Amino acid sequence: MDTNNIKGSAPLFWLKLGYAMGCSAGRIGVCRDDEAVSEIAAEALRLGAECAGAEIYDFGIQNLPITRNAVRFYKIEAGSYISLMKEENKLNIDLLDSRGMRTAPETLFGDAAAVLEPGFSGFKIRLGSKIRDKSDFKNHYLREMINSVKSERLKINMCLSTKSKTLSGIIETVLKELYPRVELSARDVYEFRGSISDDGEELTLLKSDGDPLNKEQTMSMIIYVLLRDSPVRTFVLPDYVSEYTEDAILKLGGNVVRCGADDNEFMDRILTYGSSEQMLMQFDGLYAALKILDFLNRFDLSFDTLCDHLPGIFKAEAEVKCEAGKTGSVLRAIKQQYGGVWQKNNKNALKIEADGGIAIILPEKGGIIKIISEATSFEAAEEISAVFKNNVKTLANNQTL
Repeated sequence: MDTNNIKGSAPLFWLKLGYAMGCSAGRIGVCRDDEAVSEIAAEALRLGAECAGAEIYDFGIQNLPITRNAVRFYKIEAGSYISLMKEENKLNIDLLDSRGMRTAPETLFGDAAAVLEPGFSGFKIRLGSKIRDKSDFKNHYLREMINSVKSERLKINMCLSTKSKTLSGIIETVLKELYPRVELSARDVYEFRGSISDDGEELTLLKSDGDPLNKEQTMSMIIYVLLRDSPVRTFVLPDYVSEYTEDAILKLGGNVVRCGADDNEFMDRILTYGSSEQMLMQFDGLYAALKILDFLNRFDLSFDTLCDHLPGIFKAEAEVKCEAGKTGSVLRAIKQQYGGVWQKNNKNALKIEADGGIAIILPEKGGIIKIISEATSFEAAEEISAVFKNNVKTLANNQTL
């Protein structure tokens, strides 16, 4: 059963969900945003877990990054974060495993997932449940975040926004604590602006002219800050990040581990091969914004100057439909014609050096061949994409392959 995006679910559902969590894990964490309907759902979930005899860690009102870190800090087997998606008028729950990663009910609950099926009535009250109030973990987490800012004086300021009432309160708490460090001349002047997603994970940054950085540019900035201002040298990059960014990291003395685009795979690789600092900066937008602000102040840089250090990458993408089972033959023919190398993280993806850039050619489901071109100008990327698209299409229609 999909527990995400639940609209108007009855309290019985949340009761059953808590019972399933309690049956499958001895210790569970419960957290929610600052909405009345989320409170009701959390109360029902806690009651279900009590019926199952679980030890419940009640984290109160927090956001998802804090919840994730609380689960890991207390070594809890399963965590839950309940939030209201206002635009869709839906309740959402993120189920977390012991590493703080999102997971499906079937994976987390095992056989106990049967509790969620319609008509289940086999509740058995188990004694021994304990409820531990851990709502103060938020203060501990925020204190650690504030203490990570090394600048004694802040000559550069920032402005952060969010649509989340819960996160807005957290941002206000942190910035109020740092406000005395901000010099008078900077208190009403913002070097850069940023917005943070409702769940608190994703940071979107805007330059002084109002242009937003894209996802890859933001990730490049995070890595650049860590390379210059931390001992971290191994970084995990999803496969949508360009080869130019990888090359820039290698030139600055870093190492790269590649992974797929899925957030869970990305997080898993960071936990396995990367660092806690990359984990925090990638999956806590407020933490990332503070570390960037601190970096600018201590190295006396403007935000736009920092942006100038980022690789200037332009991408273009194209797709070609092939007959079923023919994609491998087409890619081998392309390699024979143009050379190139199979990528380390994806043996089916071919990387080819092209004039002014590179092309990544890889098979996808349904007989699709995807061409991703990268260059230092949009025109060059489009040209590379068009050349390889035409050649792949020609080979795809070649009956002798």
